[in-house]
Order: sequence, then C-alpha cells, then structure tokens
Amino acid sequence: MSAIPFGDIVTGVLKDAFDDADKRADAQEWVRARHAWVWDAKSWTFKRASASVAFTANSQVAAGPADVHSVDRVYDSQGNRLRGYRDPFQFFDAYNDLASTSSGQPEAYTVYGGQILIGPNGDGSTGLVLYEKAKPSLVNDTDLTGFPDGYDLMLVHGGKAEGFKLTNIPLAANFDADFTAYVTAMENNWLDEVSEAGTAQVGAYRPHAFPGFRV
Repeated sequence: MSAIPFGDIVTGVLKDAFDDADKRADAQEWVRARHAWVWDAKSWTFKRASASVAFTANSQVAAGPADVHSVDRVYDSQGNRLRGYRDPFQFFDAYNDLASTSSGQPEAYTVYGGQILIGPNGDGSTGLVLYEKAKPSLVNDTDLTGFPDGYDLMLVHGGKAEGFKLTNIPLAANFDADFTAYVTAMENNWLDEVSEAGTAQVGAYRPHAFPGFRV
C-alpha cells in the first residue's frame, strides 16, 4: 500500500459526510489535529533516523538533516561520540563565536532553534547524527504524513470522528474506535526495533554455604 497524500486524506474525510466546498478547510484542521495527536503520542521508531552531518569549516552550525526535532547522538569522523548539552545555554557558556573563533575536531554539540551546533567550530570533516524527526507539516495536498505504510487511512477515520464531534453529528464513536484500533496496532509494532536486551545480566555472586559457615 502506497502512502496517501494529505489532499486525498482530506477528501476521504469529506466523502459521504461533509460538503467539500463548505468544510474542506475545516477538514484539513481535523486531519492535522489527529496527525499531531498520533505523532506526539509515543516515541515511535518511525520518527528515528540517522544521517550524515557535515562539520562545516570555521562554522558553529553543522550541516545536518532539515527535519531534526531532537538529537540522540552525534559522532565525529573517527566514530567518537560528541558530548551533548541538553541545556543550550551551558553549551554557549563554553563554546561561542565571541569567546573563541578557533576551529578543530568537534567535541560537543547542542540543538538550538532546530540547528545542530558544535564546539569548537567545524574542521570540514563529516560525522553521523542519530535523531528524532520533526512532525511533517500537512499544508500542501501532496504532503505525506510520515507514518508507516498502511497507517495513513487512520487519519480518515480520525478526521471524520473529529468533524462529527465538532458539528454535533452523533456518528463519531465508530470512527473513533477505528482510529484507536490503528493506534493500538502501532503501539504493538512501532515502539521497539531490537528484541534482545543487548547485554546479558549475570546473577549476583553468592559464596557457597557450608555447615557452620554463615553467609
């Protein structure tokens, strides 16, 4: 099943339910609301991505992917992990163009205003970023949801449910149930990518007990 673009999802919401000319703009908002609801509900694996990041020479701004929402890891060209600053102000206290304009192999990063910033300034090398993607904006009819294959139709059900609720039409329950069923299926399949723990647990050491010996 191929991805369903935003315009077709909105048309599906309107079909046999609302007048296209009168309610299309409203239906777009209903779909956007349900899209944001699902996207932000969980740490879905389909929101995770990896990409190359260029540590542009003499620049604090790294040239990375355009859809960054948050960053999990950044590695330099040698595979060394950069130190991440969750608080960008602490990062700027240590690295900023006013304090130092020197360049070198990056050792730290933060995210500010959707940009990946590094310290010290870049040396022209290339690294790797693991990140969470920002929610796609549904504006143009050709825009895609970013959902896994087969799940776009949930927004038709969710959009209809939202529309029926807001227009006081008592038909929302069944569409809400279908929408929730899709979310449940996503929870079963799109929250974990690795089934094994990664590290084996070893039982705590206990000395053998012998008669007359207390442990």
